[in-house]
Amino acid sequence: MALLYINFNGEIIPADSKVLSVANRSFKYGDGLFESMRMLKGCLSLPTYMPTACSAA
Repeated sequence: MALLYINFNGEIIPADSKVLSVANRSFKYGDGLFESMRMLKGCLSLPTYMPTACSAA
């Protein structure tokens, strides 16, 4: 089986490493940072300063 690695805060470490403790706020409260993107009829709706990205039909 191949070794798996993750990028944790800019450091490449083995995927089975323990990186979070129960004292971690994100772990305790489930908060964090994420991004959402809007897609309509196969087209990614981007801000006006970026081109529209559509999936090939």
